[in-house]
Amino acid sequence: MRVPKLSLGFILLTASLTVISFLPLIRPPLLLMIILLSIYVIILFAFCIIHGARTLGRTTIVVFFASSAAVTYIMEWLGTHYGVPFGSYYYTYKIGPLLFGVPLVIPIQWFNMLYICYMLSRAILARACVVGPARTQIVSSFVLALTTGLVMVAWDLINDPFMVAMGAWVWTDPAWFYGLMYQGIPITNYIGWEFTSLLAVLVFELYRARADIAVHWFDDRHKISNLLILIPYAMAYFSQAIQGVMFGVLPLESPTGQIPLIAAGATMGIISVLAGRNLMSVHEGQ
Repeated sequence: MRVPKLSLGFILLTASLTVISFLPLIRPPLLLMIILLSIYVIILFAFCIIHGARTLGRTTIVVFFASSAAVTYIMEWLGTHYGVPFGSYYYTYKIGPLLFGVPLVIPIQWFNMLYICYMLSRAILARACVVGPARTQIVSSFVLALTTGLVMVAWDLINDPFMVAMGAWVWTDPAWFYGLMYQGIPITNYIGWEFTSLLAVLVFELYRARADIAVHWFDDRHKISNLLILIPYAMAYFSQAIQGVMFGVLPLESPTGQIPLIAAGATMGIISVLAGRNLMSVHEGQ
């Protein structure tokens, strides 16, 4: 069977992401780790931009990036300076240079994660997010934004414990919110992820609704490209899980290692199954 060029391009990008994701297993020095992380974020960014140019349109995916990067940078700046909405923390230089306390890579990676989770959420909700009366649009946009936040939180159930253990950022007062923590991370972090994702998606959805822009999934010739949106989501779990176990930062013999592996594995797995069931049959013009 001949694979269309568009689908082949996404397959090659996905293969590159896979290789880059697992290269840290060779335990390179810190500088090389930062370079590998930057390359990973850039390749994932290219994947999301190209994928989004097809599903949303070239101008619209640029708006998605600009709005999500702006919202998330502001939230991260507030978080690092005032502890709102995530809690009290600060970034180190282990994930690259900082701009006013926020790594340059962070708003780009927020966009990458948001786009993937946004599309997975659309697949899960499928016909619930079709264009309808204004009131229906408001409700469906809110449900879509809320669901995107939950899909993001599931991702962060392993991302945050792993990155904290690797020294990418430090929580200075994880127990301040009534002592509620998850793996030494304040529960407010996950509330903050939900709120930030909700806000970023609602800002974008407001633009999309006002501009009357539909989401066009890949057609029958390129439907494999619909399924490929699942790969970065699943791969993020497996790469951090394997690295965490091998580096000893998520030890299997301790709840410290077992809980993120199980919690994220279960939630991300359910999300992937629900989205995967619909990704081959989603309709054009949602």
